[in-house]
Amino acid sequence: MEASSQIQEYLEGIKIIKACGLGGSRFSTLDKALQAMRKTAIRVELASGILVQGASLVLQAGLGITIFIGTVLITGGQIELLPLLVLFMFSTQIYGPILAILSQLTSLFHLGTVTNHMRTLLTTPAMEGEDKDVSKYDIELKSVTFGYNQDDVIKNVSFSIPTGSVTAW
Repeated sequence: MEASSQIQEYLEGIKIIKACGLGGSRFSTLDKALQAMRKTAIRVELASGILVQGASLVLQAGLGITIFIGTVLITGGQIELLPLLVLFMFSTQIYGPILAILSQLTSLFHLGTVTNHMRTLLTTPAMEGEDKDVSKYDIELKSVTFGYNQDDVIKNVSFSIPTGSVTAW
């Protein structure tokens, strides 16, 4: 969950990150979050894959056992052909949908994770603050320094732009 939040935060700020040249080694936290998500995804896929394949194997073995028992019963004269065919038909009709559900089980696990993340977002309280009346819309900068990579382009600049004025730099 934490890794997912870090990735979302990164994606929302990607324009600023690229504009200021802040990529590369400065994002070790993001890299760690991506590695954690990768490890988690592999574990989940492995566990669900083993579960789905194991259950599918058991169900397919059950169908084979049904056919075997049916063959033993018909050769022993304990059941007639028509009831045996009806049994086979019902067996295949039951196993088919169960196998289809099992094949979608990993998607259901993923859906549960996404739903939990959405619940967390919905229950996170809104940020609180004070409402303030803004009567003056002047822009004021004090001691601003800006640069690209390691080179400062603007150094320690201060100025004020009054409301309604046009300013060019």
